Amino acid sequence: MITISAFKWVPEFAQGQVRDLRARWALEEAGLPYRTRLLELSDQDKPEYRALQPFGQVPILEEEGRVLFESGAIVLHIGELAASLCLLLKSLGMTSRRAHQSDDRRKAEGQ
Repeated sequence: MITISAFKWVPEFAQGQVRDLRARWALEEAGLPYRTRLLELSDQDKPEYRALQPFGQVPILEEEGRVLFESGAIVLHIGELAASLCLLLKSLGMTSRRAHQSDDRRKAEGQ
């Protein structure tokens, strides 16, 4: 599963300026499942975070051992994932809406 890092809180003057919104919006539009890892303001200075993002910024996308930072690169990656999903579904004769409905039905049935 994809994990996106984001600040738990930002000052009012910076709301909407932090680029994690761009990545989360792209994931929502693509219909891809993801988790959000919310960071406290000091978390970006910790060595384990700096190992993932040397500048201490958000967002970071983590997926199956892959780490991406810079929102433009993340959005491009999400677009590639979404395009691959669309091609797969099309080859199966499904639309993304049908796939989501099918997945929702399986979850409701406990599968």
